[in-house]
Amino acid sequence: MISEHNSSSGGRRIVAAFVRSPTALAVLVGLVAGVADVVFIESNLDGSRVIPYPAALTWTFIPLIWVTLCLSVASLFSIPVLRRHLTAALAVSGPGLLLMSRFVPLLRRPMGLGVSAASAIIVAIVVLLVACVWRFMPSNPAFEVRAIVLALAGIAGLAWYSRTSVRLPGPTGNAIAGQKNIVLIFLDTVRYDDALQMSAVRDLATRAAVFDNAWAPASWTLPSHFGVLTGMDPWVVRFDGARSRFDPAGMTLAQVLGVHGYTTAGVFANPLLRRGSGLARGLQQAYVAESCVLCASGVVHIIDRVYYHAGFLSPICDWFTAPEVTTRAVDFASHAQRPYFLAINYIDAHSPYYVESRCGEEGRASRMNDADISQLLETVYDKKPIAPPVAGRSREQYRASIRCLDRSVSALLASLEREPDAANTIVALIADHGEQFGEHSMIGHGNSLYRQVLHVPMLLALPGRPAEHVSDPVSISDLYPTLLQRVGIPGVGPGLLDAPRRPAVAFYRIFLQGLPPEPAFSIASSRYHLIAWKSGHEELYAYRDDPEELHPLQHWDDAEVGQLRHVLAEAAAREDSRAAEFNSLGYLQ
Repeated sequence: MISEHNSSSGGRRIVAAFVRSPTALAVLVGLVAGVADVVFIESNLDGSRVIPYPAALTWTFIPLIWVTLCLSVASLFSIPVLRRHLTAALAVSGPGLLLMSRFVPLLRRPMGLGVSAASAIIVAIVVLLVACVWRFMPSNPAFEVRAIVLALAGIAGLAWYSRTSVRLPGPTGNAIAGQKNIVLIFLDTVRYDDALQMSAVRDLATRAAVFDNAWAPASWTLPSHFGVLTGMDPWVVRFDGARSRFDPAGMTLAQVLGVHGYTTAGVFANPLLRRGSGLARGLQQAYVAESCVLCASGVVHIIDRVYYHAGFLSPICDWFTAPEVTTRAVDFASHAQRPYFLAINYIDAHSPYYVESRCGEEGRASRMNDADISQLLETVYDKKPIAPPVAGRSREQYRASIRCLDRSVSALLASLEREPDAANTIVALIADHGEQFGEHSMIGHGNSLYRQVLHVPMLLALPGRPAEHVSDPVSISDLYPTLLQRVGIPGVGPGLLDAPRRPAVAFYRIFLQGLPPEPAFSIASSRYHLIAWKSGHEELYAYRDDPEELHPLQHWDDAEVGQLRHVLAEAAAREDSRAAEFNSLGYLQ
């Protein structure tokens, strides 16, 4: 009995000593909050998890950031004048912030609560946490300092792991004397009609082939970039959703040009284009906005929102701004060994439609408020119709971001024009997809195959070739053989300036909430845009007469439509064949 009593008393003393230490409790509170944060992310409750790192890093570093936060709060509130508020500070800095950043959206969507009601529930939970936590004695400062140093060292290690640039070996092939440089510019999420407000686009059009009817092969970033950089149809290549990449297939533009003696580089602002995506294959120098694993944590989410409301991008997680992209691109073009290939991605026009502070009052006046953003999310996640005023304000901020982006793109093109070999440089400017603002009751991109997300700007400035307009529908994927043709690389197939041209086909496996993914194909001819779902549903638009695609044709019996159906059937057969092939290998269950 005495032994059991002593044992239980010893256990209670250990527990009491633990809970009396602010440092020990801060570690515990931070660890619990961090693990809860990872569980939330891994369970994919918000429908948007994209973490391109091993699970071990996720489970290590997200709790570490919460532990560091709670240790910092414990250190501050352990000084005598603040010690009485330590309990509340730890509860709010740990579970409180986690609940606010992660679980307000979780309460709102399934329970149908508004922001105020969801926030009130969270505040009540935080109050209960504060009321139930012990009052603590001062901590051991030496232990506290060591714990914080170790936590910061771990975060510094992750920062090194998430570095944004890498240098690879130089050209491996023999350069061809007098070969043309190539600059390929992606304007991420810039739709065709809104691109026309950019002075950079208008100026380039005076000396370029302008493809007025260019279509993307998909309505979101990765497959569209894949199509341009490899010349392949993305629906015939397996997409690895766990790593957010297409399986390596074919040679990228950078790989082909590198074999022929080109110096190759990329400046990619969109984190989806990170080195692990496979789209940087062949780049000898890469600057890529990597999405750090810590960016998924609730703490960093709050920091990001604070920066956004102040009119800035967070230095922790967000993409390269347009001026940063231009600076890196200009530096490379000025110093690169000739000939060179440079691929560039600008992402400022992507949601949340970033408008730099340097763009002044225009950007601040058009900024969406929290209510607008909340309605946008309800449209995306809950498929609720968006109010026209909210759609209009989001469109205006989007246009403001494009006007601001225009400054950096214009600066890039002006710098390229000042290079001594400007007359020997090919410049291609395209968008990967567009954006929806309430059309078809949809917001954003990647969720449909309508013209708003597929019709994109494309311009190709070729040395010695006069400006022209091409009105036939073309696929931006055919930029791949076109560029290789223009630098004298044979055997790459027909390009954009050849006749006949390939049909402009697009594909997407559309995910509708509560329903299994349904594949759909799209094709554009000179008159029609046909969208066909594998379920058998079809929509046909005469898009030249109905550019917003508001009125699907009800009756048609046209040989041209029959030909479009035939092409889509062939594309679907190729997609089915690819799916069956991987299913036989055990990839699809």
